[in-house]
Amino acid sequence: MKQNAAGLASICILSTMVMVMVSTTVCMFVGLDDEINILYPYEINVQTGYSEVKENVSEQSSDIIQFIEDTGTNVTDSESYSYLNFAMTLEKDSLTIGQKPTNASLYFLTRDNFLRMDHTLTEADVPKVEAGKILIFREKRFQSTKTLRGDQIQILGETFTVQQNGYCKNRSNGGAISFMDGVYYIVVDHMQTLQKLQKLAIAEANTENVSAYAYENILGINITGTETEKIACSGNVENYSSGEKYGVVWRRVRGRAVNRKELLALYGGFFFLGIFLGIVFLAVTVMIIFYKQVSEGYEDKERYRIMEQVGMSNVEVKSAIETQIRMVFFLPIVVAVLHVVAAFPLIRRVLSLLIMDSGQLFVWCLVTTVLAFAVIYYVVFRITSKIYYRIVGNQVR
Repeated sequence: MKQNAAGLASICILSTMVMVMVSTTVCMFVGLDDEINILYPYEINVQTGYSEVKENVSEQSSDIIQFIEDTGTNVTDSESYSYLNFAMTLEKDSLTIGQKPTNASLYFLTRDNFLRMDHTLTEADVPKVEAGKILIFREKRFQSTKTLRGDQIQILGETFTVQQNGYCKNRSNGGAISFMDGVYYIVVDHMQTLQKLQKLAIAEANTENVSAYAYENILGINITGTETEKIACSGNVENYSSGEKYGVVWRRVRGRAVNRKELLALYGGFFFLGIFLGIVFLAVTVMIIFYKQVSEGYEDKERYRIMEQVGMSNVEVKSAIETQIRMVFFLPIVVAVLHVVAAFPLIRRVLSLLIMDSGQLFVWCLVTTVLAFAVIYYVVFRITSKIYYRIVGNQVR
């Protein structure tokens, strides 16, 4: 074992690299469509920022839908909801905007907008908000978070009574919030409360940049047509300009077809690179194993001949050889699997930064990769074992 330590360590490291690289890139490529549907729930997603909190934001949504239909594209369905979104500093039960680093993402919205945002919740799950009170919902990935659980919360200097705490599905990008303490959805009693919070946020930040604290509206539109037609429609909406009369300070248009094409090119490149490097490292691993078996066969040939001369039978000699080969072969792959298991949380964090937050899919890809690698490893074991047996002599044939 002392003699083989360097070789075994090299095989272990290479095996770990193959399993991590292949499983990660396969997970990214296989889970592409699921991630696109999460990032872009509609064929055309229009995000608009307004300088003030207002109730007539649906008017511009109607204008955009009418514009799409006027271009000859059929709109099958649409949905719209609005909110205020701030990155804030959470200290005990106080939320502020200031010079300190932010550690929580807050969405402030009314009850009807929240129900349109999260279809997994029913009206019974989200009761009507009483005057001066709020409902707090956090994303399920932060169920262990112990913050914002008090009966009263200080938000931008205003005190609110918590009427209910609950959970909702994960909506935000895992990479964007992976270093935060939580993502919260604060359901308020009335639009006037949102107007007050927007003014307080701008005043506390001491800035004239209203766009950073704009009242945001999400408009999702599903359309029919080919991929080319959907890409063209998304470009038309992006060039459409009618927001001046509504007080629009910014607007972003994201088309599912356009972004799918870009993400497919990006993830496809990662997939090719992962498979190519995986094959390269696997080939290097096989060559190291083959070299070890051949060189050690010639070194051990005389030793096994002596073992036979002093009285060991062929069966005993062959059993000793098989035990040694099995240990030398399978110990590196066992340790490599332990390395991958230990690195699992870090790999998940890296995948979340790449907008890939499906832990279950990654587990399946990792298990499949490990099993496939183990099969290949076993085939190499059988082939090199026969070579080793031929070298050491006739006594173990």
